[in-house]
Order: sequence, then structure tokens, then C-alpha cells
Amino acid sequence: MNLTDQIQNQPLFPKWLNRAMELVSTGANAGTAYPEVWIRDLNTFTELGLQVGDPNRFRDAFLTFLLFQQPDGSIMDGYTPHSENPAYAYEFVRAPSCPDLDAHKNDVEADQETSLIQAVRVYVEITGDLRFLEQMVEGHTVRDRLARAMEFLYRERWSDSFGLFWNATTIDWGDVQPEHAWGVRMDENTHRACCIYTNAMAVIALQDLAWIDDCLNRDTTLWTERELSLKEQIDAHLWDSERKKYRPHLYLTGSPFPEDMQEERIHVHGGTGVAIQAGLHTPDTVRLLYQQIEQNRLEAGAQSVGLTIWPLYDVPESPNRVFHEKGHYQNGGDWPWFGGRIVLGLLQHGLMQEAYQALVPMLELAEKAGDFNEWHDLEGKAHGAYEFRGSAGVLGLAIQKLQNWACSGIDPST
Repeated sequence: MNLTDQIQNQPLFPKWLNRAMELVSTGANAGTAYPEVWIRDLNTFTELGLQVGDPNRFRDAFLTFLLFQQPDGSIMDGYTPHSENPAYAYEFVRAPSCPDLDAHKNDVEADQETSLIQAVRVYVEITGDLRFLEQMVEGHTVRDRLARAMEFLYRERWSDSFGLFWNATTIDWGDVQPEHAWGVRMDENTHRACCIYTNAMAVIALQDLAWIDDCLNRDTTLWTERELSLKEQIDAHLWDSERKKYRPHLYLTGSPFPEDMQEERIHVHGGTGVAIQAGLHTPDTVRLLYQQIEQNRLEAGAQSVGLTIWPLYDVPESPNRVFHEKGHYQNGGDWPWFGGRIVLGLLQHGLMQEAYQALVPMLELAEKAGDFNEWHDLEGKAHGAYEFRGSAGVLGLAIQKLQNWACSGIDPST
């Protein structure tokens, strides 16, 4: 059976595409375990979600994030209904224009600003709502607030030494650091580092800002020049040309890990997937990267390419359990939320066979669990939030793009 027939006859595709569209048609929070609307999650189900339900759900959510934007341009991680007894000990901030909501930020990461920029571009491109970019939000247009968010990163998260953005040391795209038991906020113990995930997200956001300004007949030179420079520095500093993979971390002030850990061996699959989406590689290199991820999956005994990293961290002295419990959460968990992005990257580069091969096991995990779950352990057992919209958003979109290609020859790379 050829690939087209396999896609058209794959029974999991229509079932789980329908489930995905049902899930993203209601609500903007990430999943059942999360009352918050998280921007990093919302960004990944905006495209599919805009096909079903009311698009104002997304528009209103973006405006809420902009109402919570801090004076320095920073964007919050998420917001949640106000509670006198919140479930988590976040450092909440309030906004006079949103009296019924609390917002917070896990500042160990640096993807909140870029996630919002990406999501707004998707919203405008799909809906054609160009007026949204010029809507005033407490004295500034949406477009100008997005530009301020990017400037925050250049001002507060920029390494002059490397020409890259930095964040706290986490596992690939993760949002916990090894120096603390919870580990979501930076302090004097934090080890700053540059990683491919944060910088690939910034590349996409710069592309999106150029697209937005082009729509508004504005000069795009600043964004395109910054994009080119960032790509060059990623290639110069984060790409390990000997191993043909990305370095897990490029440290600004020293590593939190013992020297004998040999961290440079670790493959960071989520950041690599976003780098593929950012257009940092040719199709031949993308195929090589996928082969590496698949080989790592086999060695780890994982069920899908959603495997976060390989080899895994083993740092017994870390107070954060994620760094010494192998196969737990971001340390070797199997996350369709990022595996789906690897599939989307493969589709973007015309690697249809590889995309199909990578997608089916993630749908088999959903079938086994009966839901879109946040993550799975190496044996395939579901963990974390169920009805997880991030997983539904990327997997549903991947199914849809493969079906469109098989049925009508629509090339996802265009």
C-alpha cells in the first residue's frame, strides 16, 4: 500500500482529528489540570482552534495577555480566575482592567513573548482581521505591544557574548530549573544558559513580526536583519557540527551539573523540532535529525518521537526531582505536544513518509489512553493533564495536513 492509501485508510486519523477539533472548540485553558490560560499552550492550538468555534475566544485571550503586559514589555505565562486561596504559590500580579483575574510568570523560561507573537500572527493570517493589529490596548496598538515584547527579550534576555537569547538552565523546552525543588523562578542560584528552543522560538517570532509589519505597510528591515543575525549565531554557537545536533546548553556563568555528566551527549528533541519549524535546516538535514530522534527513541524504549531528550539527566544531588527521576516529566517523558511539532516540521519540509511514521504512534498512545494526555512515560502510560489542548492542537493539525496532501495534493511545505 502506498503512502497516500495508508493515510486515507488510517482509521485513527478521522477519529482523533474529530476529537481534537471538539476539544479545541471549547475553552482556552491548557487542560483539565490547568485552570490557567497559558500562552505557550494557547499558541499551539490556535491554528486548529480557529477552524471551529468562536474566533473571539482567541482574540480575547490575546488582549488579556496584553492587558497584563508589564511596563518593561514582559508577557505573563498565564492567567487564571482570581482566588483568595490559589492552588499554586505563584507570585501573582493583578491588572486594574482585569479585576477578576490573576497572572503569573515562570521566568526561568523566555518563550512567553515569542509565543504570543506567533499566536497573534496565526490569528490574523487565518481570520484576515488586520484591524486587530491596530486596536488600542491602554494607549498602545496591539502591533506596538508585540514589538515591545520582543524588545523586552533583546533588553533583558540578550547575551552580547553569543548574540543569542538566554534563559535559566532547564531541560530543553522545560520550565523548571535544577537548583530548586519547584524551580520556576530565577534567583541568585540560577545558572543562565542559551538553548536552541528559546532561540528557535525567537527566529519564528521575528519572521512573524516582519509579516505583521508587511501587512501594515511598515518597514520590515529591523526584524529581517535580526532574524538573519540570530540564525547565524545559532549556527555558530548552538549547532554541534561534529555530532550534527544541538548543544543542550551554552552557559553564561557556569553549569549547575557535575563535569563528569557529559551533558554535551544529550539530544534535545523539542528544541530541535522547533528549529526545524523555524527553517534552520535543509530537508536533507531535517531527515538526518529525524533519524537521530528515532534512533534515540529506540534506545530509550520510548513509544514515540515525543521523547523529550536522550540520554536522560541523572543528577541525584539536585533538589528538583525532575533531574534525577529518569523518564519523569520533562526528563524523558514522551510529550505529543512536542512530538506533534516534530511531525509538523517534517511536513513543512516535504518529508511525508517520515511524518506519517512519526505521527501514528502518538495517536496509538491517545487511543490507548482514550484521550489527549499531557505526557506519557517510557512504557506508554499516560500522565499529567488529560483533555490536553496542546497535544490536540498539534496532532490534529498534523493529521489534517497529511489528509489534505493525500486527498488533494496540497503540499504542507507551501
